[in-house]
Amino acid sequence: MAADPFETVDVHMHAWWTGGLEALFDPHALTTLDEQVFQDTLAQMDRLGIRPGVISGPNNVTAEWCRRASGRFVASWMPDPNPSDPQGEAARFTEAIEQQGFRGLGEVIMSLAGVPMNDDRFFSPCIASARSGTSPSFATPA
Repeated sequence: MAADPFETVDVHMHAWWTGGLEALFDPHALTTLDEQVFQDTLAQMDRLGIRPGVISGPNNVTAEWCRRASGRFVASWMPDPNPSDPQGEAARFTEAIEQQGFRGLGEVIMSLAGVPMNDDRFFSPCIASARSGTSPSFATPA
């Protein structure tokens, strides 16, 4: 493959895990990386010339993908889609930025949990994102 002068960035990837979609509704629960999906993703990125990819998923799995393939992924932190403690969510996100290298809010999927996009419980993580110089990414299911 000829060298391309432009870097390809995939801006919507998932750090996939085992155990199903339930983890989306508890992104802070410890889940297990799906090794096959991880390896296949790296192979496809190599084949297609993608470097880096912006990923989100359960936060511990996202951190693991980034740790295992340093420089290949940009970690996006996934907040609880129905937070009971907005300030705590913001503090967890800030800690993830400072200690684990997360670079933005990942899929903010509160609408999947029946929470409106303008629910003020998400203001605190969004403010933390702005203060850290990162950006949020909202997912709106069709």
